[in-house]
Amino acid sequence: MIILSPLTTFFPCPAPPPSNLKSPTWLVAASWLLPTPPISSFVVPKNDLKYTYYRLMRAYRDKDGKLKRKMLKYLASDSSKAYKNMVQAIKRRFRIQALQTQLLRLMRQQQPKQTRRSRGGSAVNSPPTTSERMLLVQLQQQLTELMGRVERLEREVTR
Repeated sequence: MIILSPLTTFFPCPAPPPSNLKSPTWLVAASWLLPTPPISSFVVPKNDLKYTYYRLMRAYRDKDGKLKRKMLKYLASDSSKAYKNMVQAIKRRFRIQALQTQLLRLMRQQQPKQTRRSRGGSAVNSPPTTSERMLLVQLQQQLTELMGRVERLEREVTR
């Protein structure tokens, strides 16, 4: 499983599991369960007009398990460059998640399965076809490219 630790900090995690396991792996996997947008908006009425402004938020749970939000960056209005860049970064993040699940599905299909012969012996199925290998390689390349872009954009956001 590919773990994207800095990418998941914007998304809230569900309540802790019943066994109170708080391992980083569980938190990263669970952070994708609630894909709430990390951008919040607020409206300012002024001269009978309504102006909408946006902020980048981080959701986290406090000691009592309550969901808290913290502003990370002010994004201004929807016509600002910062807002448009952040929306694109969020779309890329969700695209990476979709590519990861597709890659995991392909990797599970590619793993050889044990089959039982009628005489009790075991044999391995035939290896994957060339087209399946090419698709897997393409997905891996897309995933690494997107991860690099997201890391660069996150470095820009933290500045």
